[in-house]
Amino acid sequence: MPKSSVESVEVIDNPHADLIPREIDLGFAGNTAPGRKIMTVKTRAKRLDGARAALVVYANRSAVVIRLAANETPWRLIIVSNKNAGSVAGSVGESVGL
Repeated sequence: MPKSSVESVEVIDNPHADLIPREIDLGFAGNTAPGRKIMTVKTRAKRLDGARAALVVYANRSAVVIRLAANETPWRLIIVSNKNAGSVAGSVGESVGL
């Protein structure tokens, strides 16, 4: 993935409430999982526009959200939980020149 494909990097506090319902289709298994508190979804996740998304989200932990350009990679969205999400997002943003 070229650095130029990164459009934005941000932190969200609760991806289950703040982002996933609005932008991601988890499919039947992800949408019906009991409690949906622990989730790891790889290539099966899609944005509502059909573009691919990668998620590794744990409980209600903050997550780094990386949005990618449509024409440079098959992925459009990467969401990864991390207890130091702010620091990780800063490092990613700095490394790609954002």
